[in-house]
Amino acid sequence: MSRLITTDESLWPDLVNRAAIHQIALQSHRRETMCRSIKQLRSSEVPATPEEIEAAARQFVRKVSGYRQPSRRNEAAFEQAILDITAATEKLLNELVTPIQKSV
Repeated sequence: MSRLITTDESLWPDLVNRAAIHQIALQSHRRETMCRSIKQLRSSEVPATPEEIEAAARQFVRKVSGYRQPSRRNEAAFEQAILDITAATEKLLNELVTPIQKSV
């Protein structure tokens, strides 16, 4: 990565503003994109297994919290969030109404 070094102080505010705009754009993009590790669980052919649902919940909690592994102080909250999200996901998948497939 190349860096622009300038001694012209009149350019510094412009460079700082460009860097700030770039950071804001990156943060906005991060908020709008889904974690690639979370796979779609709804399928009319093969229902998701409890392990797949729990894995997706764990990835979601990791993404939201910003921690791959929580500290000891946060471990209980982290694991409870995984249980809550797993339960909510199972409920959602069980209650979704899918279109009836036409027989051929």
